[in-house]
Amino acid sequence: MGDSTLRFANKNPYDLVVYKNPNLYCLELKSNKSKSISIQFNKQEKGKDIKLHQIEGLTKASLNKGVKSGFILNYRSTNNTYYLDIKDFNEFLRATTKKSINENDVVEKGVLIPQELIRVKYYYDFKRVGERKEKEYAT
Repeated sequence: MGDSTLRFANKNPYDLVVYKNPNLYCLELKSNKSKSISIQFNKQEKGKDIKLHQIEGLTKASLNKGVKSGFILNYRSTNNTYYLDIKDFNEFLRATTKKSINENDVVEKGVLIPQELIRVKYYYDFKRVGERKEKEYAT
């Protein structure tokens, strides 16, 4: 009858767009119970947490003036959440042969986002992300 491989799901380049003067943030949100978040390196790989098209979309968005893009990475095993800029993520990919990114990989370059558990959900204090030194990303 029909093609069983036909897909109708959109492949959005990222999950969320936030404007905080003077920047627009393009963000991909990832949360994982395990200690690492898997990365797709080619289109044939399936079941990875961070998809190749998301890396490409965030990288492309970051080329625009006033746009910051990256990942919000939540490690539920430690209850820590970080912002990792796509430029730092791409540098991590260039410097490693690892197939995933764990919290220890993120601590040095990522921004720890304060959070508060409200019943069973978290409240994230996003102000820390915008406080990062702008000169680090001046091009």
